[in-house]
Amino acid sequence: NSETTFKGSSHYADQKIGYKGIEQLVESMKNHMTTSDLVLVEMNPMGGNILRPTRDNSYPHRDSLYNVGMFVYINDKQQKERDVKNLSDFHKSLEPLFSGRHYVNYPDFELSKDEWAKKYYGENLEALIKIKKKYDPSGLFNFGAHSLTSLLS
Repeated sequence: NSETTFKGSSHYADQKIGYKGIEQLVESMKNHMTTSDLVLVEMNPMGGNILRPTRDNSYPHRDSLYNVGMFVYINDKQQKERDVKNLSDFHKSLEPLFSGRHYVNYPDFELSKDEWAKKYYGENLEALIKIKKKYDPSGLFNFGAHSLTSLLS
């Protein structure tokens, strides 16, 4: 198959998960992801200059310790439903360890309209909607279902 797709999701950590949390993550990965061909889990540390904004901006996750990105690469279209469900189950099993916030660049299309905006933009959501209404009222800049444009209707 020449067409590979992937599904991703993420969590932000506001506190250390420690060894028990890492063990839970590994066990959950074993329980949910072993039938998928290629799985990637990455932990991206926050800190440094990201903690020191020089001006107001839309990034709401500055107080997080790290971001956990999780992806499944789907090589077989016949296994797509299985792999997407595996990742979803894996992601949900880890929710107690993390903050409930998500990284907008790892869009999770399973999140409902009521969920995704707050999980991606946090307390900055209302200000972003105001900016969107002012500078892009026609919705020229749009990213499908998870776009601020979808919140304006």
